[in-house]
Amino acid sequence: MLAALTAALVLQSAEAGPGLRELQFEARALRDAGELYEAEAAFRSLIDRLASQRPDARLDTAFALSELALVLDELGRHAEAETLMLEAIAVQERQLGADHSDVATSLNRLGLILRRAGFAEQAIGLHRRALAIDEADAHLDDYDRVTTLTYLGLALLASGRGGAAVDVLSRALEIEQARTSAQDPDLATALNALGRAYLTAGDPDRAAALHGQALEIDRAARRSSLDAAMSGYLLALAQTVLGALDAAEAGLQTSYELRMQALGARHGQTRLAACALGRIRLDNDPAGALAAARGGMKAGAGFMVAEAPGGCAETLAEAAWRVAQDRR
Repeated sequence: MLAALTAALVLQSAEAGPGLRELQFEARALRDAGELYEAEAAFRSLIDRLASQRPDARLDTAFALSELALVLDELGRHAEAETLMLEAIAVQERQLGADHSDVATSLNRLGLILRRAGFAEQAIGLHRRALAIDEADAHLDDYDRVTTLTYLGLALLASGRGGAAVDVLSRALEIEQARTSAQDPDLATALNALGRAYLTAGDPDRAAALHGQALEIDRAARRSSLDAAMSGYLLALAQTVLGALDAAEAGLQTSYELRMQALGARHGQTRLAACALGRIRLDNDPAGALAAARGGMKAGAGFMVAEAPGGCAETLAEAAWRVAQDRR
C-alpha cells in the first residue's frame, strides 16, 4: 500500500527540483535512526517545499503529512498526529476515492496512532474498514493484507480481546507462511505479533516458542540489531511469565543494550526495555531495579512505557520503597 504513494512522491520531487527527493530520504533516515526531533524538522521542511514548488501535488503532501504524523506520535504528541493524519486521509479520499488502497494505508496509520494513545476500540474500527478495502481489491499484494490483519490483531490485543487477536494474527501468519520462505524477516514479524497475542491470552509456552523462532530468523537473516532486540524482548516477557527469570533478565539486558546503542536513552523502545528490566530485578536487586526504572522514566516517547509490565512509574515507586526498606 505504501509503494504507490512513495513512488509518486519520489517522481514528483525529482521534477520539482534538486534537493526535494534527498530531503525526503533524509527525513526517513532520521526517523529510522530514532532522531525524532530532527526527523520532525525535516518532514516539515519537505511539506513546506512541496507547498511552494508543487502546490498541485496534494497526494505527495498528504503522504508527507502522514509520515510526519507517525513521528509526532512517537514523540507522544498524539493529538497533533491524529489531526495531521485526518488531514491526509481527507485529501486522499477526495483525490482517490474512499475505497482506494492508499486510503487503507492511512486508515491503518491512524489506527496505530489511536491505539498508542489508548483508544483501541476506535482503532479496531479503522483497521476493519481498511481490511474491507483490502479484501475488495483482487489485485492487492498479500503483504498489504498481512499488514492490515496485524494492525487489527494488535488493536484487539490492546482492547483485552486476546482470543480474537489470536484468531486474526493466526490468519496473518498463515498468509505470511504461504507468501515467504521459512527464514524471511517478515515471517519473524508475524511470529512476534502472534506470540504477543498468545501471551495475553494466557499461553506463555506458545508465546515463548513463537518469539524464539522469530529470534532465530532475525539472527539467521542478519537483520538489524533492533529487530533482534524486539524479538529478544518479547521472548524475555514470555520467559518471565514462565518463571525463567535468569534467561529473561539476560535477554532484557541484551535488548536494552542494543536499543541504547542504536537509539539512545531517550527513545521509547529503550525506555520500554529499561522498564521491563527494572521490573524483573525488583525481588533480587531493588537497587538495580531502581536504576533501570529511572532510566526508563527519562525524557522520550511516552506511549511505550505503558506497555511495560507494571509500567515504569509503578516500578520506580516500588523499587524506591524497597531500597529505603533495605537501608533501615
